[in-house]
Amino acid sequence: MPEQKRSIPRRAFRLAVFSFTVWGFVSLGRPTRLPRAPIARAESNPEPAPEARARRRPLKRLGPALVFAVLFFAGASFSAVAGDQAVQLLAEDAAELTAVTGEEPAAEEPEPAAEPEPAAEEPAAEAPEAEFGEDLSAAPARFAPSAPAPAAEPQPAPARAKRAPASNRPAPEQPARPLDPEAETPGATIWLHRALPEPTLRTFRLTPQAARNLARSAKRSGLDWAVVLGVLRANGRGTVREAAPELAKLGASRDAWGAALAYTGRTAAADRALALSRYYRAVGLATIVRGLTARKAALIRRLLADPRVAVYAAGREDLAAGRVDVRVVALLAYLAETYGQVTVSSLVSGHRLYARPGVVSGHVFGDAVDIAALGGVSVAGNQRPGGLVERTVRDILLLPAEMRPDQVISLLGLGGPSFPLADHADHIHVGF
Repeated sequence: MPEQKRSIPRRAFRLAVFSFTVWGFVSLGRPTRLPRAPIARAESNPEPAPEARARRRPLKRLGPALVFAVLFFAGASFSAVAGDQAVQLLAEDAAELTAVTGEEPAAEEPEPAAEPEPAAEEPAAEAPEAEFGEDLSAAPARFAPSAPAPAAEPQPAPARAKRAPASNRPAPEQPARPLDPEAETPGATIWLHRALPEPTLRTFRLTPQAARNLARSAKRSGLDWAVVLGVLRANGRGTVREAAPELAKLGASRDAWGAALAYTGRTAAADRALALSRYYRAVGLATIVRGLTARKAALIRRLLADPRVAVYAAGREDLAAGRVDVRVVALLAYLAETYGQVTVSSLVSGHRLYARPGVVSGHVFGDAVDIAALGGVSVAGNQRPGGLVERTVRDILLLPAEMRPDQVISLLGLGGPSFPLADHADHIHVGF
């Protein structure tokens, strides 16, 4: 009923507009009648009087003006009425949607404002001195062993495909060409053309207070601080206060490997603990606190003054000029600590530009070293399994994660970055 009451005025309005429009078009087509002039009996003037022409012009313009005015107002009225009906229909649709879903229609969200550009990140401040105290395993990222990967769920065996007829079988694939390990394996060429970052990350460093506590506790127990730190990090847990007295009771001052095995209960952990202790002793406690890059000059001076390290004259100049990467310097100190003597046959000077055709050697950038003898024993003729070279390669692979090289080349391949090449019979190549 309310809808019928609202429709009656609309129909009347439309009828009126239509009537005015029709009347305007009829007025345009109807000729204008002028009053007849009296017939003169004497001479008749064919020309109408000026007053008649003046009266005729307004009558001709009135009809079109009225028609255009009616059309203008009719269009405006139709637009207004259509807008009102559209708004009413939208409101009715929204009401029906709310009644059915019980939810209000979501309003349009404004466009997000442009975010400001992030400011440059400031370097993280070092932890306070008393952060770790004597508990060197407080930071899980430092000493906690990595969590084992979750076991993969068994997948159902794929359905066996039907064998295709002999005429539709694809041609057999050709055997893959063997890769050149030094030129084509991952890490063999990319590392040659980039600057190496600081190897000792903050995660693997000690605060000055933690270093003092480590040295004090180890000395109180009659042990070397490097042995205590190596066992703790290889074990992945424990504190200096607990580990130092326990390792002293296990005889770590006489047999570090046996004490590490008794403390950790794992042979692999004992091997790693011994290698870590030798590395920490070779680079010094200050390097574990400040990092290798900050201590590069001091490590080079110590290496050049070490009688256990034999370097040819041009190689000594490379070391003194700082052309050799600090990882190579730390590696030579570690091998001298492990075997008591190391002979270097090639650093930067004296080595050819290309290791292989089109592959620039790592020696050119100071990122590689060739080792000719260890413990006074030549590498040539001692590359049989279980011999000197195999022990050396295994000891190099036990270095901390930040010190592990990308290439360890000899006549033996022990996995990982270690692989054999026939032209390395007289030396061990180690590249970072």
